[in-house]
Amino acid sequence: MSNLTYKLATLGDFEDFYRIKCDKVNIAWSGFTQAPEKKSFYEWYQRQLASDHRWIYLVYEGQKCCAFFYVDKLKDGNFEAASSGVLSDFMGKGIGTYALAMQIFEIQLVTTNGGGGRLCRGCQTRTLLPISGMRNWASSEWMSSKLEIYHFLEASINFING
Repeated sequence: MSNLTYKLATLGDFEDFYRIKCDKVNIAWSGFTQAPEKKSFYEWYQRQLASDHRWIYLVYEGQKCCAFFYVDKLKDGNFEAASSGVLSDFMGKGIGTYALAMQIFEIQLVTTNGGGGRLCRGCQTRTLLPISGMRNWASSEWMSSKLEIYHFLEASINFING
């Protein structure tokens, strides 16, 4: 895994985000059969950026946008690691694991210390050191890999449906 960073998406990032959402593997994993229509998806994207209940982050390997993740604020005030996706050309590099870890990290920031965290529209790009021992996990190692991430973040996570 090389230099990974992530940042809060802006309107200027639409093409990068749209490219990920049009990736055949991401379409299938999202439960759709085709890429979103660009104009209506752009309108949806604008609404999400203006929302105070969803934050869209983009992940970069060097200068290349390669993944996304959402953090949603639920009606009850809790936060959810809602969705994520990695461009198929970048799969198998630990980027999805990194995205999951950063989702949890962002939620932890906003929910610790009385909610004085960082979910905001004007935040800077974050560069974080790779998680110690991060590797490309086989599917049989998935549960233990999630536990390693949560241990790294010192997060207390309750799983729903497994």
